[in-house]
Amino acid sequence: MKTHIFLLITYLFSLSLSAQNRERLDSFDLSGRAVFRQKEVNDKTLIPINHLSQDVYIVHIQTAEGIMEKKILKK
Repeated sequence: MKTHIFLLITYLFSLSLSAQNRERLDSFDLSGRAVFRQKEVNDKTLIPINHLSQDVYIVHIQTAEGIMEKKILKK
């Protein structure tokens, strides 16, 4: 399963996913606190991050094939 996560300046990040059945997206800070959740995700999903402080965040993307985990750096 191929996954890319892009950081777009300080306001949004978008997903480029090859998986067909994307069911859920969860984002957490490094302490494990949920900062964003969305049940249905697709290639055009934009996730607002302008309210988040500069830090590293972990993104979980749940699909029918399993859970992918990626880290993003918010500047």
